[in-house]
Amino acid sequence: MDDLKQRRDRVADHGRALRERLGEIQRQHREREQEIRLLEGLEGFCASICDALKEPSFDTKQKILRLVVDRILVEDDRLVIKHIVPVVPFRLRPGSPSPP
Repeated sequence: MDDLKQRRDRVADHGRALRERLGEIQRQHREREQEIRLLEGLEGFCASICDALKEPSFDTKQKILRLVVDRILVEDDRLVIKHIVPVVPFRLRPGSPSPP
């Protein structure tokens, strides 16, 4: 009887360890999916910027700056430009398709 109890405890401990490991793997999977979505958004952004920078008009240049510049900080002896990389679809040129 003691032997069965020990085996049952070992099986229960092993089951807990496996559930913990499964939870960790699921968490890592969600993180990787988020990273992939961010990379896809970044690739779309880069493709759109590259396309828009082929002979850009003044209006296009202005749109790009407004799109990526988050804020400009004026300090005593320098300017600090805080930028962002949008990961949502957008259009820089009329008639150009939005990235997926």
